Amino acid sequence: MVILVSKIDRRTIEATYFAKGFHPAKIKAFHVAFDKHAGEKLKKEWQKIFPKIPIEVYTDEFRETIPSILEYFAALDKQWEGQIVAVIPMMITINSFAEYLHNQIARKIVAAIQEDNRNNVKILEAPIKM
Repeated sequence: MVILVSKIDRRTIEATYFAKGFHPAKIKAFHVAFDKHAGEKLKKEWQKIFPKIPIEVYTDEFRETIPSILEYFAALDKQWEGQIVAVIPMMITINSFAEYLHNQIARKIVAAIQEDNRNNVKILEAPIKM
């Protein structure tokens, strides 16, 4: 399992515990940073909270999050044994409009992963109530 991390917040923490609940054979996290310093800071914070779950941080100064994620999974698919499952935190809200706003990027990531024929990644949407 690969947990996609945009930032470390309640949504990401709960999604990580959700993923751990499946007791996967392999689990790691992936983050796209927009500058090296921010990526290093997030990695240190992650390691304090989840020392047993490694995180890979990719720096993309052009802020191309989705292409970076797709490249990561295409490369990972060649070396990963077994099925790759991408864990994507999704907010569940009372108001459907608020849910759309909060999950807009996540929905685009899901669609891009499903359309990318370079990998065989399955999607696990981690429902997080807000």
